[in-house]
Amino acid sequence: MKYLLIYISLCAFSLSLTAQTTVYYDKEGNRVATLGEAQTYEMLFYDKTDTNKVTVKGYQKSGQISYEHNYSNLTKKILNGRTLEWDENGLLSLNAAYEKGKLHGRFYTFWKNGKVRRLDLYHYGDVIAGKCFTREGKDTTYFAYRIMPEFPGGDKALHHYLRSNIHYSDSCKVNGIKGEVQLSFVVNTDSTISSIAITKSAHPALDAEAIRVVKAMPKWEPALIDGEITRFTYNLPIHFGLKTDTTFYDYRGYRVSTLARAETYRISIRNLLDSNRVTVKNYQQPNQLLSIENYSDYEDNTFDGRQIYWYSNGQPSKEAEYKEGQLNGHFLTYWINGQIKRNDLYEKDSLLEGKCYDPEGIEVPYYDYIIEPEFPGGKEALKLFISSNIKYPASCDRDGIQGEVVLTFLIDPNGLITTIVVVGSVHPDLDAEAMRIIKKMPQWSPAFIDGHVTSYEYTLPVIFRLE
Repeated sequence: MKYLLIYISLCAFSLSLTAQTTVYYDKEGNRVATLGEAQTYEMLFYDKTDTNKVTVKGYQKSGQISYEHNYSNLTKKILNGRTLEWDENGLLSLNAAYEKGKLHGRFYTFWKNGKVRRLDLYHYGDVIAGKCFTREGKDTTYFAYRIMPEFPGGDKALHHYLRSNIHYSDSCKVNGIKGEVQLSFVVNTDSTISSIAITKSAHPALDAEAIRVVKAMPKWEPALIDGEITRFTYNLPIHFGLKTDTTFYDYRGYRVSTLARAETYRISIRNLLDSNRVTVKNYQQPNQLLSIENYSDYEDNTFDGRQIYWYSNGQPSKEAEYKEGQLNGHFLTYWINGQIKRNDLYEKDSLLEGKCYDPEGIEVPYYDYIIEPEFPGGKEALKLFISSNIKYPASCDRDGIQGEVVLTFLIDPNGLITTIVVVGSVHPDLDAEAMRIIKKMPQWSPAFIDGHVTSYEYTLPVIFRLE
């Protein structure tokens, strides 16, 4: 009876799986034409009534079977039914049941001596019970069958590494080039990365940058399969789509709609981890970088990190380190010939030490980076001028209106006042009186920035208080 049953089952197999194909592979896994060129080969047995159903048997060149996989849909790689795997000596190493592409039922692995190594019970992909055994068949501490390779620090650290190290080129940002690059790479048993390949391209420039970042990664924790370190192919998507905003300006500084009409342009890049953090890059056509400014809070204009500025000839003009809005670290300026002009050291906005140099690099007497414009006689004389010249509007006096009017005005290199603006209004009559006083002021001493006379925007509050 036993022999009859075996004969019947073999007949059933031959009736249901009639069409077959043999595919040969070299040692790199590439398809080749003949067994003579091959390292391994597969035999594919197609179901007679449903060609999506396929049994795939893998063999070594010698004819030694390596695996048998059953698919309900080979194209979509949906496993269904029994999966078997054998080691290089022809001993069974794995026996698993799948249903609709998910492990469902008993899942066995075996030691080389034939004893069961693990027995897991699955329910549509989820482990509901499991045991692991020693080579002698005794119970031991349970561990997961597959432990994926891991970037040092885990997924969160991987995401941080990518966001911190990806260089999204300005040409790609300006031209709206974005997308997701998908890569595969092998994490080797010695934790190194190899065999990096693009599996889905977005753009040649983005593909190249994705490969560069993966190549620069530190060593990973290797994968474990059934407790043993193994090579593992890892798939990684890298998304290029930073929250950027590009603004174009003509020669007058007015906003225009396109790069073609622009004299300068600004790219604002928001940090994906913290949307308050913004890097601003300013350019002059064609693609001359003028400055890079980093903000911890862009809306509050809070510098944080390194700020760099360039002359139009490409030489750096200024570098500064900030921490939460305060100068903290070295503050350097340069002559247009590239020589250092000043080297100041700050801690929390306080100057610790500083040196100044001439264009040949020879040290000269130190002078402050910013010398603000000054009213003749200084701040006390300014207060006296305002109090002596203020005329309280009768309407505001009668109605009891008082307060602080805040104005800004520009002091040009000749010390003359222009462009008076009320930025903090109290009442139209008080605003007008404050503007009248500013217009009546004498010539100021102009501002100096790094030794050069310059225009300077000054902010002044004018207080109106009834006695």
